[in-house]
Amino acid sequence: MNLLDMVEKNVFLSKLFKIGITTPVKIAKLDLAKDGRSEINVHITQEPSIEVKKWGVWGQDYNTINLVLSGSVILNLEVKNWEKLVYCDLMVKKEDGLFCLSQEFENSYIKLSCDGFFFKEVRIHWDAEA
Repeated sequence: MNLLDMVEKNVFLSKLFKIGITTPVKIAKLDLAKDGRSEINVHITQEPSIEVKKWGVWGQDYNTINLVLSGSVILNLEVKNWEKLVYCDLMVKKEDGLFCLSQEFENSYIKLSCDGFFFKEVRIHWDAEA
């Protein structure tokens, strides 16, 4: 399953990544609120399928797309050595009506279950790790 499958209102993202997100990503930020709302930032180093003029040129002006998703209720969360997590495969599957995301690298991981996200915004930047 692809990350975009769990994002509502993803018309722009479907144009930006016509074949889905196929490269390793990094969960860069996770905000949790007491009322159950959340926001997640995922850094993507995949060249977009379309040119967005205001962003400039891929590989010259930016090499990372920061996808900001919001609105989901996080039901389960496990994190180990968050600071050591790098760009790696993000596994997405659906179980019992929930989306389960997991990302693991060596001795670090993040695993969470949620009901899905809404597309909030896209930011771009240059990432030396990418």
